[in-house]
Amino acid sequence: MDVEEVIRLAVASGISRDAFPSDWEGHELALYQDFTGRGTSEELARRLHEEKRSRGDWILDLGSKALLLSKAQGDALGEKLKKASIPYSTGDMSVPYSKRINRVTRDHQEILRKLAKR
Repeated sequence: MDVEEVIRLAVASGISRDAFPSDWEGHELALYQDFTGRGTSEELARRLHEEKRSRGDWILDLGSKALLLSKAQGDALGEKLKKASIPYSTGDMSVPYSKRINRVTRDHQEILRKLAKR
């Protein structure tokens, strides 16, 4: 993946170049609609879910960093990535986050074991 091309398309979509970590290599690139509603009660979580759904916000996930994008920014970036045939993940956010949690758990098993013994 051409990292500079992704950044150029993001900037053309209204996203700051500074949003991209200097060491980002493009291994992870995902664009998800942000419908996640979390709260201290089910009622609050549902309300947040509906508010986010009505705004149409997006999450740009770069692996080590995630950014909240407006509807206009997310729509524009998604369209530009598609036109440039740049692959990116999209869909339900829970799947990649579950995979990431599993990967981090595997990668840091020894540290987690030591912490569990404390």
